[in-house]
Amino acid sequence: MLTHSEGAERIARVARLELGMRGEIDNFAEIARREGLRRLQTVLAADPDFQRRHGAAAGDVALREIVDGVLQISARVAALEIALTTN
Repeated sequence: MLTHSEGAERIARVARLELGMRGEIDNFAEIARREGLRRLQTVLAADPDFQRRHGAAAGDVALREIVDGVLQISARVAALEIALTTN
C-alpha cells in the first residue's frame, strides 16, 4: 500500500510526463490510460487475492477508475503549471 506522499509523487511524475510530452503527442491521455491499465493488470495478476476479492469484471472497472482518476488529477496539475508559467 502506498502512503499519501508516495501516491502524490507518482501523480506528480505523470503530470511531469504529460508536460514533457506536450507538443510531441496529441493523445497523451489515451496512451497513458492504455499503458497504465496494462501495467496495473500485470502487477495485480501476481496478486491472487485481488481477483478473488473483486472478480475479473469488477477488477477491470476498478482499475479503469483508478487510472482515469490519476489522469484527471494529472491534467489539472499540468493545466495549472501551464497557466502559472504563461502568466
